[in-house]
Amino acid sequence: MKNKLTLANIIVCAVLLVMAVLTIVGVCVNYISLSITLLGSTATDGYALGNEMLTGADGYGAMAAFAYITMALAILTLILYVVYKLFDIKVLKLVTLGAAALLVICAVVALILAFTFGGGEGSDWASYSVTPAVGAWLLFVGGILGGITGVTGALKC
Repeated sequence: MKNKLTLANIIVCAVLLVMAVLTIVGVCVNYISLSITLLGSTATDGYALGNEMLTGADGYGAMAAFAYITMALAILTLILYVVYKLFDIKVLKLVTLGAAALLVICAVVALILAFTFGGGEGSDWASYSVTPAVGAWLLFVGGILGGITGVTGALKC
């Protein structure tokens, strides 16, 4: 039985934990930013997932679903990696790789959906635009780095 408490395993676990926390924070803070320009004056406000201003909008369901799936996959990747390293269950290596790969894919799709949500329209005197806010970016960074760390940790450590 090999030593499971190596520096590399501790670093991978720490990074996975930080990335899981990033995705959780990303879901909880402002996810979408709405900017409205009226007669030359601009007002901007942010909305978290689940806000009643967003829930009825077209595309909200897919955007929120991928955000929550990304968060769940980040937590799942962390748990699978820890269990795989502690108990040396070989089949969990493949499951961890799969979860980490899906995490990267879902993070990219979540950010794309945040960019395409709402769009922007207007006339000469009034317009609006919807863009990803800090939550979408935190979710994206946590998902990408968590997925890459999970894949690397499962293959190399």
